[in-house]
Amino acid sequence: RHRRTDHTEGRHPRGCRPSARPGVECAAPADHNEVMRQSAPSPGHPAVAGALVAAQLGLLGALLAPSRRAALHARRPGRRLVAAVLVVAGGGLALAGARVLGPALTPSPRPGPATQLRTSGVYGRVRHPIYTGLSIAAVGRALGTGAPRHVLAAGGLVGLFQVKARVEERLLRDRFPGYRQYARHTPAWLPRAGA
Repeated sequence: RHRRTDHTEGRHPRGCRPSARPGVECAAPADHNEVMRQSAPSPGHPAVAGALVAAQLGLLGALLAPSRRAALHARRPGRRLVAAVLVVAGGGLALAGARVLGPALTPSPRPGPATQLRTSGVYGRVRHPIYTGLSIAAVGRALGTGAPRHVLAAGGLVGLFQVKARVEERLLRDRFPGYRQYARHTPAWLPRAGA
């Protein structure tokens, strides 16, 4: 007699964890969370990176869109001055980071073929100068206009950059053996006092 099985040779039933014991084909049902983790795309998957880039572009568009409330806040010179300083300082920091990267600059958190580990210049002070600079500039923009849409977009950008930084750092650690040591000595967002 042939014993009936619910799977083909070399394959295990869905939800079954393979057993290392001889003659035992299914040790125990696989944990549902484990199955979900295996089927979910990794943080470095192109689809995940593309979704992060699309979200960033959408939030930047919402932040840069004109607002009628900007005219009301234009009457407050002190607030306008602080907002302008934040925008200029943040934009300058982001441009400095982009200049160091050069042709390797990409909005995707996935490192490209030309990506190299940068540890000098502004990258010797913070690991994510572009994300830090854009976050500061976004806060300045929201402060200057006072529009709820701009405030929400700025908050969304700051949170999104946190997520992108985690994804990016995970991929950089896998690619560059020296990244862990670099991260231990260099802060992620703001330079150390007196550095």
